[in-house]
Amino acid sequence: MLAADNAKSSTDVWYLLVRRAEGKNYYELSRTAKLLEPQHFNDEFFSRYQPSSRQMGFDISTDSTVRYGVYQAWMVRVVGTSDSVKTPTSAKDFAYVLTYPRNPDWKFCAKKYNVTPLKGGARRIVYTDFQDGKENVIDLSADWPRPWQIYEIEILKANAFVEIWAASKRSREAVH
Repeated sequence: MLAADNAKSSTDVWYLLVRRAEGKNYYELSRTAKLLEPQHFNDEFFSRYQPSSRQMGFDISTDSTVRYGVYQAWMVRVVGTSDSVKTPTSAKDFAYVLTYPRNPDWKFCAKKYNVTPLKGGARRIVYTDFQDGKENVIDLSADWPRPWQIYEIEILKANAFVEIWAASKRSREAVH
């Protein structure tokens, strides 16, 4: 298990968003999530929504960026943090978000992962995607030396789009 992060309350809610590009899932772990155009939707639409990577998805603004084509949104709690130097291999099948600070798109959610050193300072990251169960491999040259940040998360709600829509609607009404 990863170290508990004392700076975060056990009731601290985050959003884990999933989008698909080039046959691979990409994730965003964010404290906030808002639909860019909430006026086009309603509670009933999102309560019936069935997440699927075959759907176009929604455009959502987060703490740091806009993610286009988000097809899945979970409400989560971060229960522990580490990095790939301190914890190079997951101890159990769980939900881990792996982020690489040098590349803002390298954010993955894994059921399990392993970071292995290779010759000359290079590294190989092997992880099993949390959403589709596919094993992925990333080879990093020695020019990419920073450790991956790792967040162990607990899924609180499988479809957080209703909450994201409601927050987006409140935010839009406050502006108008």
